Amino acid sequence: GELSDYRSHSYKQQYSDVRISLGRHVVSLWHRLGDKKGNFIPNLVKPFLEISLIKHKELRRVSLPLIMDIMECEQRASCNFKRVETEVYDKIDELITSGHGDEEYRELFQDILRPLCASSELGTSGETFITSVGRLIGLLLDYRNVSSGDGHQDRQMGCMLNLLNFYLEIEKEELYIRYIYKLAELHVKDQRFTEAGFTLLLRAKGLEWSIEPVPPEGKFSEEIEQRKVKEELYKEVIGLFDRGQAWEHGIPLCKELCTLYETEIQYNELAATLQREAEFFQKIVRELRVEPEYFMVGSYGKGFPLFLRNKIFIHRGLPYERLASFIKRLTDEYSTAELLKGTKPPEDEIKNSAGMYLQVRSVQAIPEEMKRFEGKTVPDSVSRYYKANDVSKFRYDRPFHRGEKRKDCEIATLWLERTNYVATKPFPGEMAWFEVASMELVELDPLAIAIETVSSKTVEVRTLTALHMENRSLNINPLSMLLSGLIDAAVGGGIKNYRIVFFNPEYSASHPGDQERVQQLKQLIEEQVRRESTREWGYGNMAV
Repeated sequence: GELSDYRSHSYKQQYSDVRISLGRHVVSLWHRLGDKKGNFIPNLVKPFLEISLIKHKELRRVSLPLIMDIMECEQRASCNFKRVETEVYDKIDELITSGHGDEEYRELFQDILRPLCASSELGTSGETFITSVGRLIGLLLDYRNVSSGDGHQDRQMGCMLNLLNFYLEIEKEELYIRYIYKLAELHVKDQRFTEAGFTLLLRAKGLEWSIEPVPPEGKFSEEIEQRKVKEELYKEVIGLFDRGQAWEHGIPLCKELCTLYETEIQYNELAATLQREAEFFQKIVRELRVEPEYFMVGSYGKGFPLFLRNKIFIHRGLPYERLASFIKRLTDEYSTAELLKGTKPPEDEIKNSAGMYLQVRSVQAIPEEMKRFEGKTVPDSVSRYYKANDVSKFRYDRPFHRGEKRKDCEIATLWLERTNYVATKPFPGEMAWFEVASMELVELDPLAIAIETVSSKTVEVRTLTALHMENRSLNINPLSMLLSGLIDAAVGGGIKNYRIVFFNPEYSASHPGDQERVQQLKQLIEEQVRRESTREWGYGNMAV
């Protein structure tokens, strides 16, 4: 405390700050080694980094060139500095996460070493490496900052994913694997079992069914065959997918294990895995699953860490989580952030400000086309899952009236401003949120809205009709209500108003280019009216 600070100050007054002189002495001793320097590489990388990480600017300036000299020695001896590179990445990770270093160190590391590399035999390869280490230090500082307190689970996961992707990019497998296990552990702690499964699957898919050994990793404390690690990881992932109700993703892993066990005549394991696979199919059909909600989150302002700053993400909500609950969870995480109103992206003034601004809204998942389901009667529990899963496209619709609003028929002037989002990866995945890779703003006119509405209802009617034809004991009311709402909706007037607005000479004269789309709408409506009037599902006289 105060006594320690007093003693430190007293010693400095009496003896001056000996750290600088000791640092210079270390540099001098290193250079005296001459040709024998190679005997201490890469073992001295960590001690030299530790000296340079001491929070003293002048000492850092004195000691950082030692890293450069080690790189040059290795380059001359081996025609590359791969060993030093690997050691620097590993020890920087260890030292920064344990509390050493700061933003000043990151800047000095690059400002001092990059020019030295440029003017040396290391050239571009040296500069690239120093830039890469500078980037790593920034990622590690972000991770350390959010790991220092409670209540920052999402930010910790985001930082871990960035580190994981960084090590994958530079092909440092040992460090990449280390963060896979860390991220999976954090997901399990947060009860994100599906995401934990996908995270461990990153490692499992990188292994072969081989007897080649791999170094200790994760829960494996000794060197072990690749195939054994892969098998154990598959079993763990299958269990996590079961807990996360992602049975569709567990089944392919069961099949792969079954092929292995059958080939190797491990019939007990085969039987158990086949039973697990059958259990997953039963759960898909029988168990009720809650469809997740998705949310668009824009994080603006320099108060956010770099990996979030001025970026847009799609988030997958927790079970039963709606917009109000999600916003509360988000504002608890970022307690100083201000919520932005409106739907338009903020101005540069907000993006460049020192504060934190959040823009949040619900978005609708757009299911992928399932060609394997075409022409087949698909159980509702199966098709319902894919409406909100294995999705990477989303949209947000903002209705508005163009021109004077018609009180007698609102659909005549009702337009939609639609924002389409594409996430970098499909959900579910190794994270509960992914960055938006692209977005597009389009406008839908009243006719386009009508075609889309009737078309989507057509699909719903076909699905319900097929289910009733397959099982006549099902309650007919949902189908009756669907048709009734389409033909004569309480809000908007349904098909009756479509006829008033679009099927008249005045509309044809004022919109000559819309005739093909008008005909398309007519055909869709005729199909629905025919279904309602002729009772295509074969139930006799049913009042709608």
